[in-house]
Amino acid sequence: MGKKKNFYSVESKINVIERYNSGDEGGVKFLSKKLGFRSPNMLTQWFKIGIAGLESKRGKTPSPMRGRPKKNMILLKKKY
Repeated sequence: MGKKKNFYSVESKINVIERYNSGDEGGVKFLSKKLGFRSPNMLTQWFKIGIAGLESKRGKTPSPMRGRPKKNMILLKKKY
């Protein structure tokens, strides 16, 4: 069985970034253990993006056409 993907709201991500920036909580590893993350990599990505980057992504949904297109979609486009 695979791992369940966790979804974190923008507000919770901003809260974690602010806690890290305050300096009271310690480093990335300590904060990730304290908050119950499997690894500090996700938090590191959030810190690199920053609060402004997270807020700019707010409300945007991922594109449904991600990855390699399916073969039937290619055949439909060639016919028309």
